Amino acid sequence: MGLALIGGFVLRIRAVAGTVMVGLMRVAEWVPAQYLADGSRRARRSIRSPATTSSTRLS
Repeated sequence: MGLALIGGFVLRIRAVAGTVMVGLMRVAEWVPAQYLADGSRRARRSIRSPATTSSTRLS
């Protein structure tokens, strides 16, 4: 029973650590992160493609 209890604690700690790690990876890719490691500016992604903007629609 002692080994199972210790294993349960370890599993819980690893699950929390994994969740925190994924959260930090999302923060690293968040919109304000505009500069790359070499100091160059990252290209901004457009939400809409130019073909779907209101100025190019025919109807």
